[in-house]
Amino acid sequence: MDAGRFDDDLQPWSAGQQEGYDRAIGVLRALAAAYSARIARPEARDDVAQLRAERGKVAAQQRDLDPADHTAIARILAEYPAVLREVRSGPP
Repeated sequence: MDAGRFDDDLQPWSAGQQEGYDRAIGVLRALAAAYSARIARPEARDDVAQLRAERGKVAAQQRDLDPADHTAIARILAEYPAVLREVRSGPP
């Protein structure tokens, strides 16, 4: 029985795929950092427990992001920059 090499099923990434994945990870890291900053210095209307929960979700998304999941990468790049701006600006 030939198990083959461990990398037989690996497909090379295109430059665009690599860039998209790297950008998505960067957005998720920035968002987690923004939540951490809000947790460290909460404003009067901040719900710290909710901020921690949201930071945890972002950390899980970062950890679980599949480089081959182009739909998730595109969604992160389309939606999360606005979320990042909102978190950085503070509560409404």
